[in-house]
Amino acid sequence: MKKNTSRLVIWSTRICYIVLFCLTSNYSTAEVYTGPVSESTGGAGRAATETPETILLNPASIVHAKVFALGMYFADGYKSPNLHERLYGATLIDNHEESFAPGGLTYFDRKRHFAGVGTVEEMFAQATLGKFIGKYFSMGVAVTYLKQKFIEKHTQWNGQVGAMYTPNDKLGFGLVVQNFVKPKDTIPEFLRESLNIGFGTTYLLSRYFKVKADVVAYDLEGRGWRGKYMVGAESDISDYFAFRLGYRNSDITSHNHFTFGAGLKTPRFGVDYSVSFKEGDRRGAMHSVDIRAPL
Repeated sequence: MKKNTSRLVIWSTRICYIVLFCLTSNYSTAEVYTGPVSESTGGAGRAATETPETILLNPASIVHAKVFALGMYFADGYKSPNLHERLYGATLIDNHEESFAPGGLTYFDRKRHFAGVGTVEEMFAQATLGKFIGKYFSMGVAVTYLKQKFIEKHTQWNGQVGAMYTPNDKLGFGLVVQNFVKPKDTIPEFLRESLNIGFGTTYLLSRYFKVKADVVAYDLEGRGWRGKYMVGAESDISDYFAFRLGYRNSDITSHNHFTFGAGLKTPRFGVDYSVSFKEGDRRGAMHSVDIRAPL
């Protein structure tokens, strides 16, 4: 009897993994979180300097942070009709002159619920360091830790290396390699962090109008390399309000998204909001908000 029960548990676990892999293989390669400023411009931000959130896309951007900066985030909604996600977290950055290098700590708690299958609980932490190498060039590194729970518990240590080139106040380029540590074979494929290489650029056309574009390639192991591109624009309606829009095309999920957002900027704090819609799907959307403040 005990042997039959054990076999039933083992096969039930395997079936759950197979079903969830089929449902999530298109989403496992996504970044843990893209902040509302970048998300509202299609997800582009690897050459942007809207810290604290941009250090999640390119650790080299940390050198552009205020002396002390705090960002708090919340996201909730549907990334697809069958996938609901809720996330909250914060980033704290120290960039005062006496420090050896700008440093930051990030924490996120995320739950992803797949209809008819179950919930994946995740805790993510990132430690970031960056440094100017010359006047226009900066480098950044990050160590990440991801703890996941679905039937069983799994942990993944990984890293990021990024670079930025900002020759003037209008133009910027960014290059980043994420998740370069190969995950353990014991981790189910749909939970593994995929190696990806991203390149981005941003250009300030005028004081009140900015455009951004990113391309990212992902190594999906058995499926080869797949990619996505993101483009977006931001217009400052005044010194205090900004409007943003963007578009994301993905060869990974075969889903395209339209994104919109707005921001309130004051000398003491900023509030940003974004919403993303899957093309052709009116049943749900993903919403994200943050509060940014220099300390």
